[in-house]
Amino acid sequence: MASNPSGTALESISEDILQIFNDYPAVKYTNAAFLTILIYDYTLTINLEMNSVWTLPWKLPKFLFVINRYIVPPMLFFDGIYMDFYNTPSDMCQFVAKFSPWPTLVSLGTVEMILIIRTLAIYHEQRSIGLCLIGLFTVSMLSWFPASIVVAARTTGTSGTNIFTGCIFNAHGIVWPTWIPPVIVESTLCLMVAYKVLVQVERIPTFQLLARDSLIYFLLMFSLLLANLFIFRFGQGFLGALLLVPSTIVACISAGRMMMNLKSLSLAPGATEFLDMGTIDWQADSNIIGELISE
Repeated sequence: MASNPSGTALESISEDILQIFNDYPAVKYTNAAFLTILIYDYTLTINLEMNSVWTLPWKLPKFLFVINRYIVPPMLFFDGIYMDFYNTPSDMCQFVAKFSPWPTLVSLGTVEMILIIRTLAIYHEQRSIGLCLIGLFTVSMLSWFPASIVVAARTTGTSGTNIFTGCIFNAHGIVWPTWIPPVIVESTLCLMVAYKVLVQVERIPTFQLLARDSLIYFLLMFSLLLANLFIFRFGQGFLGALLLVPSTIVACISAGRMMMNLKSLSLAPGATEFLDMGTIDWQADSNIIGELISE
């Protein structure tokens, strides 16, 4: 019997459609669930934020907090709600597809700066450590930024029209290597904090809070970044983007809570040793990151 090329093509199209219907809802509702968690966390911490952050002078940590708390989340809501649950024109889908990697890049870049400041505080602002961490961050961004540009250029967006709501984004080519730089940075910072915890003898409340929050975040974020790397590498269909928005949301929540928790401790009675940590001390006149960069 002669083969039927048109039938084979039709079967291939049917398989692609079935794959979309299987994978797309998983990504869409996972994003919605994590965005709900983000809203819930915001309602829980708004009072703490007003008391511990908005009374501070406008310096690098506060700018990083605002970016992470008020610039990245609207981008995530636009991508995770409007672009998933509403009928969107194909032109809009194609336009937004070119900006899909940037919320994650901005969020993780901001969070890495916050964690570098915290790690410097744990290491008592050692200049050599500061230069190494700034160099690591710079190399990470210089490798991640061009990779994100390439991914964005290769990403296409298609409207679901009358079949399903939202847009489907398809990143053509190899994407998983873009996750290698943040995994390296997170693992390095995690090992540095873990080492300091092991060799630290004195029980200083501020140090314990810094180390505890940092280790919890590092392990959680490292796991998500590593999972992203493997899912993008071995995942099929649209499941490759399953943890893209959730990992960014975890970064937003964790970074905000770490900064608010630390400031709350500095306001507590008896926390005088906090004032010796110029990197984190919000009232300090200088910032080691700024000094190192300017020199």
